[in-house]
Amino acid sequence: MLLAHLIRTRQSGQSRADAQLDPSCFGLPVYLAYALYPPLYIAGPISSFNNFAHQIYHPDSPSLTKVCHYGLRLLGCLLALEVLTHTIYANAIAKYRLWHQLQLWGAARFSPLDLSTIGFWVLMFMWLKFLVIWRFFRLWSLADGIDAPENMTRCLCNNYDIEGFWKNWHASYNLWLVRYIYIPLGGARWRALNVWAIFTFVGLWHDLEWKLVSWAWIMCLFIGAEMAAKLLSKHRAMAPLKRNGWFRHLAAVVACSNVLALMTANMVGFVLGVDGISDYLHGIFSDVKSVCIIFAAIFSTVQVMFEMREYELHEQRRVCPVA
Repeated sequence: MLLAHLIRTRQSGQSRADAQLDPSCFGLPVYLAYALYPPLYIAGPISSFNNFAHQIYHPDSPSLTKVCHYGLRLLGCLLALEVLTHTIYANAIAKYRLWHQLQLWGAARFSPLDLSTIGFWVLMFMWLKFLVIWRFFRLWSLADGIDAPENMTRCLCNNYDIEGFWKNWHASYNLWLVRYIYIPLGGARWRALNVWAIFTFVGLWHDLEWKLVSWAWIMCLFIGAEMAAKLLSKHRAMAPLKRNGWFRHLAAVVACSNVLALMTANMVGFVLGVDGISDYLHGIFSDVKSVCIIFAAIFSTVQVMFEMREYELHEQRRVCPVA
């Protein structure tokens, strides 16, 4: 039920964004209202101008039930964030690089499994923190009658490809980037080059910091490798392999590499920086046995994700038979 609702919500938002509006709708007053609308301007989800203007001139306010239900979901997420920050201190450990301090003091060291777990919970904290922030501002806009695109449309633990991760992380920003940067730069025809322009813009948009620019360029390298792998998998020479049951497991191995790449890039960009990531990775990969355990855990999780994607595809076909 929830998945079907999400599919319909995405469709309605896309139809508003693609709707043809009368030229009189594109005036300075509505543009200023769009640019300075507090729920979207401060830190909320980002809406395209077409989507916003369509709702101004063709209002279809969300029901009180929908707003209240969304508010309850936000409270649940806020409670989860409070429990996380008061019971798991991974973010503080990573921020002050406690493993490095313990090494200097000659105290007990973190094991590779400890370090990998810290990295996971740091990213989980980031995901939940932004989820609460963005959903608060979306709730504000819903209460005001503006249905902005939802962010965080997929859980952090339910991503195995880099492209899909960014489409579902700051999902509304992704829609904005596609409409105003990706398509004007040539779209899919220049996709490999567009990635560099877009992620550099995104890194600078976050803040003028070298670690964020480094994060952006690392992501471009990883996305380029993923694009090449996807292109290779579509080649006709791969058809016999796809019919073999082992292809799924080969894809899962590649997906594990994607997950590790995502975790590394985000730790560089938002936690450790370029100077701190080398010690962190050395601590994790210094023990072969621990690396095998980490890889096996991610591999098993990816297999579950594959099953979830098949279910989502089935639901999408059921809700949208034409698509």
